[in-house]
Amino acid sequence: MNSKVFKIGIFNSIGLYFIIRPILFITLIDFGVIFCVKMYYDMTVDQIKVVVFGLLLLSFIFYLLPLIILLLNYFIKNKGASIKIIYSNNSVCRAEYSRAGKKVEFNTAEINKIECNFSVTSFENRMKFFFWDEYFYYVIILKDNSRVFIPCILCDQIEEIFTSIKFIRIRRYFPFY
Repeated sequence: MNSKVFKIGIFNSIGLYFIIRPILFITLIDFGVIFCVKMYYDMTVDQIKVVVFGLLLLSFIFYLLPLIILLLNYFIKNKGASIKIIYSNNSVCRAEYSRAGKKVEFNTAEINKIECNFSVTSFENRMKFFFWDEYFYYVIILKDNSRVFIPCILCDQIEEIFTSIKFIRIRRYFPFY
């Protein structure tokens, strides 16, 4: 029996994609815009300070603050969480979700359905404008009506893992649970 374990981490491949990449991206864009403004316009130091402050403030309010709120929500509700997928004969045999001393074990026969909660642009497969458009979470609903919440920063491959389960795609304006 093979198994694969997923954990929340800033420096694993999922963390790099969902956490580090947006912060680096918005920082590079802000400093690139500031550099271009400085190169093409004859501005005083005070005017440049106003442009820098305004651009960084707008970036924080419209991009980074919602991203931080979403990340804190995912981290707080999934602190120390992990999901272990156990395979038998190259197919999923069962899964073990654990968080804060609580452990939920289930096999594929016990899963009623899986809800995929996406932002509007991800749901409609459109170009993503905001960083939180790439965030999503799964709700695994078992036959006893218990629910397991799995955010994308814990495991973003649930659809590829549980291929035989019914998936319901749900559109959310802000993927907050």
